[in-house]
Amino acid sequence: MFLCLLCGFLMPLFSQSITQMEFRDQPITQILAILGETAGVSIIPDETVSGTASYYFARTGFEEALELFLSAYRLHYTKETKQDRTLYYVSRILTSYDSQQNLVSIRADEVELSLVLRTLSRAMGKTVLFDPLPSDRITLNSVGISPEKALSMAVARYPDYELVADSDYYYIKRKPRKDEPASTGASGSAITREGESFSVSAESARFFDLVKELFSKGDKEYALMLNNDTMLKNLSYSLKTFEEMLRIILEQANADYTVYNDIYYVFQINNRDILNNYKTVEIVPLKYITTQELPQLLPSSLNSSGIMKLNDAENLVILNGSIAELKAIKDFLPLVDKPMGGMEYFRYTFQRIGAEKVQSLLPQKYQRLSPVIHQESNSVIFRIPGGTKEDLSTYLDILDASPGSTPVTLKYLKSEDLMKNLPPSIGKDHIAVTANPSLILFTGPEEKKKQFMRELALFDTPVPQIRYDLLIVQYQESSALNYDMGLSNSRQTGAEGEATENTFIGAIGSLLDLNFDIVSNFGYNFALSLSADLEDRLATVMADTTLNGLSGEEVKFQNTDTYRYVEEEVDEQGNKVAGVTRELSSGLFLNIKGWVSGDGMITMDISSTVSKESSESGDSSSLPPTSERVINTHVRTRSGEPVIIGGLIQQETKITEKKTPILGFIPFVGKLLTKEIKSTENTELSIYIVPTVEYSMPKEENYGAEIRHLYERFIKGSQK
Repeated sequence: MFLCLLCGFLMPLFSQSITQMEFRDQPITQILAILGETAGVSIIPDETVSGTASYYFARTGFEEALELFLSAYRLHYTKETKQDRTLYYVSRILTSYDSQQNLVSIRADEVELSLVLRTLSRAMGKTVLFDPLPSDRITLNSVGISPEKALSMAVARYPDYELVADSDYYYIKRKPRKDEPASTGASGSAITREGESFSVSAESARFFDLVKELFSKGDKEYALMLNNDTMLKNLSYSLKTFEEMLRIILEQANADYTVYNDIYYVFQINNRDILNNYKTVEIVPLKYITTQELPQLLPSSLNSSGIMKLNDAENLVILNGSIAELKAIKDFLPLVDKPMGGMEYFRYTFQRIGAEKVQSLLPQKYQRLSPVIHQESNSVIFRIPGGTKEDLSTYLDILDASPGSTPVTLKYLKSEDLMKNLPPSIGKDHIAVTANPSLILFTGPEEKKKQFMRELALFDTPVPQIRYDLLIVQYQESSALNYDMGLSNSRQTGAEGEATENTFIGAIGSLLDLNFDIVSNFGYNFALSLSADLEDRLATVMADTTLNGLSGEEVKFQNTDTYRYVEEEVDEQGNKVAGVTRELSSGLFLNIKGWVSGDGMITMDISSTVSKESSESGDSSSLPPTSERVINTHVRTRSGEPVIIGGLIQQETKITEKKTPILGFIPFVGKLLTKEIKSTENTELSIYIVPTVEYSMPKEENYGAEIRHLYERFIKGSQK
C-alpha cells in the first residue's frame, strides 16, 4: 500500500517539480501513472513494464526524478513531442536505429525474447517473423551492430533456432528436430497412462509437446492460447490424475487453464499468480508492544517485504507469504515483543464510555502513560510499571461503571455556540452534542459537572435585544436644516390665553399617525416644525418603522423600486432579439449592526445608501445610469438616545410645461402657447434612529395616556 505525502502541481514543463512521494510494493505502471498525473504529463509504459517497486521520491525536478526511478529498476524512457504536448514512453528495452548505416543499438534487461524481437522490428521498420519461442528472459547490451547480428545474438542461447534473412523481412525459424530425444521412456513417449492415472518421466521435454501428449492420452480437447514455448527439465511425477498432471506441467510454464463446454483453454499467467497459491497466512498476536510501535522496530529488510499487515484494533500481525519468507519475521517478533525495563502492557476495553475520553479522565499519576487508543474496539493499551496493573484496572472499572453522561438543557445558548466558547473547566471531550440544539450530554466526574454548571449559569443568559425606532424623512430645499433640538418657551394658547390639551393635539396632528415618538425624542418645537413641513408638503415621510435584532446581529431595511430591462442581442441573421433580462433597484438601503456593551451603551455600524435612477436614458433596452449617495458611520449612544444621519442630498433638474388655459391644448396652435420651465430641485434625506435595549417583552402601548403625559410635560409644566 502506497503512502502519498504530497501532490505535485500543474506547471509549465520547464518548471515541473516533484515533492515527497513514497510508494511501497506498488505496481510500477501505477507509480508511473501517479507520477505523470502529479507533474501534469503523459507517461506511457509498454508491455515490457511489469512488476512492483518500493521507492521514495524526494523534492526534485520531474525529469530528474523520472530518470532516477527508472534507472533503479532498469527501465528507460524516450521523449516525443506531438501537437505541443510532450509524451514519455517507458520501456525495459531501449533501441535506436541508424537507417543510413543500417546499424542498431539495443539495451534490454531481463526481457522476454518475443518482446525483444517485436521492439527491434519496430525500431528497424522491418518485419521480424518467428516460430513459437521459449518464454525465457534475456539481457542484451550492444551499440552499433547490424540487424542480423542483433537478431542472432537474441537467439544465440537456443541452438534449435536459426535466422533466415530476406530483403523484406527476417525469420527466426525453428530447426527440424532429428536427434533430440523426447523423453527417457523406452517407447519415446514422456507420458504414460495406467487406468485413470498419469505419469511423466523425462530429462527434458518441450512444453507444447507435453501438453499435446497429455491431452491425447487423456482423450480431452484443448485450445492453446499462448505462443511462447519453453523447455522443461527433469520431469518425474507418478500416478497423478489428469487435472493434477496438467496443473504440474502448466505451472512450470507459467500457464493456467479453464474449462468451457468440455474444452480446456490454456492461457499465460504471471509467475506471481502461481506462487500465491502456495503462500500461507499466519496471525501473530502481540503481547507486550503495540502494532503502532512495531514498524519502528523492524529492520528495513523486513519492513519493506510487503508480506505483513497490521491490525491496530486487535493488536495483531497478519503474515502472508512462503514458509521461508515468514520465518524471518516470525523469528524476529519474539525478540521485540517482550516486557521492557520492568514495564508491561495492559489492555482495557470499555463498555459504557468512549475510549477517546480516557486521557482527560485519568488521575494525575497516570497522565504520563500516554495510552494507545483503539476506537474500533473501544479499548486502550497502557504501558505501565510492573505491579500497578491491579490499581489501574480498579480505577478504570469505577470510571467505566459511572453514568456515561448527564443531559444538560441550555436555556438561551445553542449547543454549537457553546462548543465554540467552552468554560475553562472542561474540554470538548466532556460535551456530546445532540440533534436538539438546546440539549447537550455532559460526561465527566461529579465535581467537574458541578463546576461546569456554575460557569454555565454565568453566560447562559439571554442576549440583549435592540429595538431600532426608525424614521426617514425627505425634505425639500433646506427645510431639514432648520429644526431646533432645544425646548422653547413658545406655547399654544386657547381663547382665554391658556394652553389646552386640544390645542396641543391639533398642532401636532399630522404626527399622530406616526409610530416614531417625535416629541419625546426631539422636543415640542421640532415636532411643530416637522408637522408644519408635512402639512405644507415640504417634507415626506419615506419610512416609519421599528426593527428588532439581537445584540451583535445586523438588521436591514430596504425601500426600493426594481426595474427590469431586456438587453437586445443580434442573431446570426442580423436581427435584433431579446437577450438577457437585468434588474436595477433604486431607492433607500439601510443596514444597522448594533452591539450592547456591559454598561448599557449601544455601539452601531450604520451603512446607508440612496440611489436614484436617472431620467435621462438614451436607450430603453439598456440599463440607465444611477446616482448614489453613501454614508458609513460608527457611532455609540445610550439606550433611548436618538442618532441623526443627514447629508444625503440630491439635486434633480425637472422640465415642466406651462400651457395657456384652453388655447394651449389646441393642436399646432397650442405649441405656440406652451412654455417649458426648467427648475432645479434639491432634496435631503434625513434618518432618525432611536436604539433601545430590551430585556423583556414590550409593554402594551396606550396612546391616550402617552398624549396626556406629553401635554403635562411640555405645556402645563412650562406655565408654572
